[in-house]
Amino acid sequence: MATRSYIGIALSNGNVKTIYCHYDGYLSYVGSVLKEHYATVDQVNELINGGDMSSLGETINETKYYAQQGESSIAEELTDWRSTFSDSWCDYFYLFTPSTTKWYYAARESDPKSIQLKDF
Repeated sequence: MATRSYIGIALSNGNVKTIYCHYDGYLSYVGSVLKEHYATVDQVNELINGGDMSSLGETINETKYYAQQGESSIAEELTDWRSTFSDSWCDYFYLFTPSTTKWYYAARESDPKSIQLKDF
């Protein structure tokens, strides 16, 4: 069974550019890899520009993007990430904020208003 997650970057217009990650979305794996290996705006943009993935690697070359398997998949820009997240099958949402160069996460809640970003 997969632990699904969204990975996103906050945009200057208030929207969030996101991709989907199918496996290992829990904090101790995806969260840890993001914090340790994707710590700059350029690294995060490169990761997200690859599109949706089955699994996140410690490097872009180790990341298993769906596009590598011949599937079409691009990053999506969301205006209301909380609603999209709460309506999804994803368990975690990871958000990188360029202004602080920090990662935050949220756990899935049924009510989008209950979803809070947390530092980790």
